[in-house]
Amino acid sequence: MKRVILLYLAIILGKGKADSEIANWIASITDLCSNENGVLADQMNEYMSKDELPESNADFIKFYDCLMSNLGMFNENNEVHFESVPNHAPEYIIERFGNIETKLILEAFDYCNSQPKASPRALDAIKRRNCGLKYIKNKLV
Repeated sequence: MKRVILLYLAIILGKGKADSEIANWIASITDLCSNENGVLADQMNEYMSKDELPESNADFIKFYDCLMSNLGMFNENNEVHFESVPNHAPEYIIERFGNIETKLILEAFDYCNSQPKASPRALDAIKRRNCGLKYIKNKLV
């Protein structure tokens, strides 16, 4: 399961490093954030493998903030825009729905980005990710 999360992040980030380097980099950040927040890395990876990330688990939200911050995913406004990652549809969408039209993915991002912002920033990122999956799932049904 940890491998799935690492591959998801590796594809999303597109850092241009070899896959093993990316996997090691992400694993070290996952371990760092788990240790800093007093949580188990395996438990956090299990949460991230789900279709819906937990929105009310304070430990996960702190971990996710650390993870996304250390991966450089927050912009200058403390937002994560998954749609702005160059040249890649988010792997968490492809894993669940296969190769779908980019137009639908962008439509989902537009819709979810228009929703009221949540605080803290990690919770906002979690809500956007969850929103995107729900939106696409509802459109494909």
